Amino acid sequence: MVIRSRITNLPNKLSLRTVLIVPFVLQILGTVGLVGYFSFRNGQQAVNDLASQLRSELTSRIEEKLRNYTEIPHAINRFNTNAFAKGEIDIVNAKGENRFWQQIKIFPATSLIYCGSQQNGEVFGVGKLEGADSLLVWISNASTDRIPQFYSLNAQGNRDRLVGKENKKYDARLRPWYKAAMTENRPTWSVIYPDFTTLLPTITASMPVYDSTNGSFLGVCATDFFLPQEMNQFLKSLKIGKTGSAFIMERSGLLVSTSTDEPIKVGNGEKG
Repeated sequence: MVIRSRITNLPNKLSLRTVLIVPFVLQILGTVGLVGYFSFRNGQQAVNDLASQLRSELTSRIEEKLRNYTEIPHAINRFNTNAFAKGEIDIVNAKGENRFWQQIKIFPATSLIYCGSQQNGEVFGVGKLEGADSLLVWISNASTDRIPQFYSLNAQGNRDRLVGKENKKYDARLRPWYKAAMTENRPTWSVIYPDFTTLLPTITASMPVYDSTNGSFLGVCATDFFLPQEMNQFLKSLKIGKTGSAFIMERSGLLVSTSTDEPIKVGNGEKG
């Protein structure tokens, strides 16, 4: 009897409309909620997939660009080692700068093209040096008392006048790029290091030179490559998004190049 009384009184508390509508509304809300949740999850997954594809595409483009750039220095070195072995470039007496000048004009991403001699550690080359608005000839031999001197170039790419010099002696045979080529006995790369004057990350491709007649070791030809100058512009040209950024790092963690305007001149470098 108590149960019947409660059942009899139920309509007084809940109307039939409420009994019919509330479950229906709850069902709709639940369905809408589930649809919204799955839509959000699917949308989030789609965004993540798109972002992953974009990262892969950008990485591939950066790697392709780096491959193209890093093939150039070795190609230059092959030409110069051949010319060195034939005597077309005279490192000891610093003759033949026009060849270096032409190469660096054709490949502006390179910063310094040069060769070092095994005879007495002479070095001879052309490049973009500290405080210079144009290309300069770099010479260190007996005539300079082993002190590197820098000469301007005329319109034909020939030596013009002395514009500066270092304050200490230079021996190519003691330099990392030279030792690397001797040790590896093949074309090789140096580690990335901050250049002594610019503090920009620099990498050097070097190649040993041998006499074509008796096989004796003559020296090393090398090409410095300033990564940030060209690569920064390339990274900035990539469509990454308003908040995205791209950068290149060496395995050691050294920042080499970036699409941002953050300075990367850090640490104490060592030129050549």
